[in-house]
Amino acid sequence: MQTSFTESSTNGATVTINRSGSTFRSAGITAAGYLYPGATNTFSNSTTDFLNFGATDSFTALVVSRQANYTATQFLLSKALGLASAGYLIRNATGTPANLAGQIYDTTTGVGLTGLGRTNLALVLSTLVRNTSTDIATMYTNSTVGTLSTDTTTSSLSNVITLQIGRAGEGSSYADMELYAVAVFRQALTATQIRQITNYFANREVYL
Repeated sequence: MQTSFTESSTNGATVTINRSGSTFRSAGITAAGYLYPGATNTFSNSTTDFLNFGATDSFTALVVSRQANYTATQFLLSKALGLASAGYLIRNATGTPANLAGQIYDTTTGVGLTGLGRTNLALVLSTLVRNTSTDIATMYTNSTVGTLSTDTTTSSLSNVITLQIGRAGEGSSYADMELYAVAVFRQALTATQIRQITNYFANREVYL
């Protein structure tokens, strides 16, 4: 809540900080769980389960990573118990190197999506998008669409499973990967937004 400071040049001028008490928010992590800024300079528990999605909720899940060997069935991100439980996941499929795959499933039906093949040691943005406005599910490899399919899910994807990075909820198959970033958005990102994220990470690879 600093209101002024003296800048460090030879002028030694006093700089005044102006902020609105009705809109200024402090932010920070104080404990495990979901928190959001409440009234001015206070925190409130969130009433939103940010990682679970209902029947009409759009979302985007993405993983930025690279692997030396894309072994089939390795899970990059999983909020589900396997391939036929309510939830969503991003994993490696078949092929050499393995293609990318995504899954969205409710309690009765689901849609499987395939991304493009990837090059060993390449930095890859793997993105799963569910758009309930258009009823379309899309799998991106970087900014390129691998599969675009009708979303057949009609009920909630919610579950009590912990979102896991690098393995499936019930399995012991771990993804041998170098992880750069993971994000879950409560909206369907556009192709332009996904390209912007791809471009952001494109030059941040640590070469062997």
